[in-house]
Amino acid sequence: TIEELFDLALLLANQPVPAGDRVAILTNAGGPGIMASDACESHGLQVARLSPQTEAALARFLPAEASVRNPVDMLADAQPGLYERALELLLADAGVDAVLALFVPPVVTEASDVAAAICRGAAGSPKPVLTCFMGVHGVPEALSSLRSGKFPSYSFPESAARALSGAVRYGRWLARP
Repeated sequence: TIEELFDLALLLANQPVPAGDRVAILTNAGGPGIMASDACESHGLQVARLSPQTEAALARFLPAEASVRNPVDMLADAQPGLYERALELLLADAGVDAVLALFVPPVVTEASDVAAAICRGAAGSPKPVLTCFMGVHGVPEALSSLRSGKFPSYSFPESAARALSGAVRYGRWLARP
């Protein structure tokens, strides 16, 4: 569809082509994290298996109730600093080719602060980072740091998974002789 074309173009114009199909999902809400996992798998992507070292490092600073397995659910009250630290770890994991960071706005955390933390945590990464700020369309002005950092943002995890799947297919096509 035209929508899918624009979603894929948004990713390819702003992020590196993924080296593979292994996706890490970072979220502050378990339900959307599971929906993102399902969407990734239904579009031919793999939900990455995190290394034991990555899981242990996440467990050192996330709440005990958080899930350090993929999808990484930091819980509803996750502060921006947790997004930044967790994203750095996920991007450093050799078994991860791309990261999808989801944010469901709770009462206590500002979306713009989380967007800025994602930009800091992913700065300079050779792996693509996609975002999904649920409840908003595209990248609103309040999330201008995402736009300036060239991180695509989607309204729903399914759109992000579909775009990432297209980018993986494009990367495979580029790798052919």
